[in-house]
Amino acid sequence: MSQYFVTKNDQQIGPLSEEELAAGVLRGRFSTNDLVWKEGMANWIELSKMFPVLRNKTALVPPPVQAKKDIPKIWNPRAAANWGIVFLPLGIFLHGKNALTLNRTNERRFNLFWFLVSLIYILIVSFLSGFADTESKQEEFRSVIWWPWVIIFFAWYLSTARSQIKFVANEYGDDYEKKSWAVPLTVCAVTYFVFQSFLFSTNHHEEKREANNLYDAAAYDRAVAAADSFRKDNSQTATGVSPRSMQELVKFDDSEWTVIEARQLGSTLRGGEFSEPKRTEGKFIYVRFKVKNITNEEQSILFTPAVIDSRGRRFEQFDDQFLYLPDKEESMTLEQLPSGLPKTFSAIFEMPSDATGISFLTRNFKTFGKDEIPVSLGF
Repeated sequence: MSQYFVTKNDQQIGPLSEEELAAGVLRGRFSTNDLVWKEGMANWIELSKMFPVLRNKTALVPPPVQAKKDIPKIWNPRAAANWGIVFLPLGIFLHGKNALTLNRTNERRFNLFWFLVSLIYILIVSFLSGFADTESKQEEFRSVIWWPWVIIFFAWYLSTARSQIKFVANEYGDDYEKKSWAVPLTVCAVTYFVFQSFLFSTNHHEEKREANNLYDAAAYDRAVAAADSFRKDNSQTATGVSPRSMQELVKFDDSEWTVIEARQLGSTLRGGEFSEPKRTEGKFIYVRFKVKNITNEEQSILFTPAVIDSRGRRFEQFDDQFLYLPDKEESMTLEQLPSGLPKTFSAIFEMPSDATGISFLTRNFKTFGKDEIPVSLGF
């Protein structure tokens, strides 16, 4: 194989093979006008004359790097929509701010509309809650108010939020700078605290008014004791239905329920990695149960589990119970139950220390005309 020498800038380079010469031209190391020589040649000649095939070859020059698109800094629209499930005005507000940054004027107007709708609904609910002056009315009120809230959320999501999620995904993917959640979540937490403080002060005032009306406390206690005695004698809970036993299958026309386990947790719940210990002046009850959808369609669980004591007092699972459930256990909140597939859930209830004769309320999936069957927990 021939060996070649190249003269470039008064320097002699070589020996080189034909492949090395060609590669040198393509990489810009050699020019086709550089002189080349090999053994047997009388004089040096240009590369292009010895190798005509390299005459039109030039060094490979990579294309210029495309400038990165100017991507605005926004909140993750999908995460903002998820936060809207917890506190709808927050999710709508963040989407509106994103729309302003992304210069999506119509979308910003729609978000402003839904933001005002959600605030007006909160004000209406706060006003109407003052008329629920008894426990039964409060329970009925709580069972109704969330329906419009869910409708408002899905109307906003389908008409406005979903389009922003798709736009950001198609335009930027996941390659954009995301704004911090610290400020909006702090504002949300402060707002929630102020609102809860207002509700507490209102309820406390109502409790004081009711206490003043109970001028004959002894008669009241005798009436409660008589009611308890009647329920025990008739082996029925406050629902008027004889309670079932744990591990017993309870059937409705659309579901099957089984209470697997129940125990008392005392007055303190141990905190975890993201929570502080939770304490109560009463006691906590833990219930584990299994639910099976026996209809032909997937069912949405839009209610929360409840228990009832021998006095007829009803207790719902508390909001942040998921922070205190054992690992790999989940609560039955906004769940979807596929047809024919049983699923196990857990719940923690907070109740007064004097609560006895506690029963877990199984029920059908109906929102209106619901049926409930109690299951005695044995304490």
